Amino acid sequence: MSTYEDKFSCSEICKGLWGAYTKAPLSMESKPVEEDKYFLWYGLKKVSEQIITSSPYNADTLVVIHAIEISLCDFQQEGLTPAIIEWASKAFNFEAPNVGVSYNKQLNKYEFTY
Repeated sequence: MSTYEDKFSCSEICKGLWGAYTKAPLSMESKPVEEDKYFLWYGLKKVSEQIITSSPYNADTLVVIHAIEISLCDFQQEGLTPAIIEWASKAFNFEAPNVGVSYNKQLNKYEFTY
């Protein structure tokens, strides 16, 4: 019999909100990497109040990430933050906050403001 710890790697995002990756992703191409966690958890923390308020679980809500589908051309890990904010707004039925985005030609990357 497998245990919860065998299936998930959990992190406390803030009081009442947890994030986890499945240890067995849908495919190796969609497996989240450790470095992605910072940007994903940061995005969930930015909207944690809305998630907890909207969640049917209120006090303890767990968001489990099974896979991340990305295009490797022009991928920026920083983009995971607004992506998960948008996902959370749809999953928990709240209005996503406005995230500013601009392209920095000198750095050849997108920059986000919250």
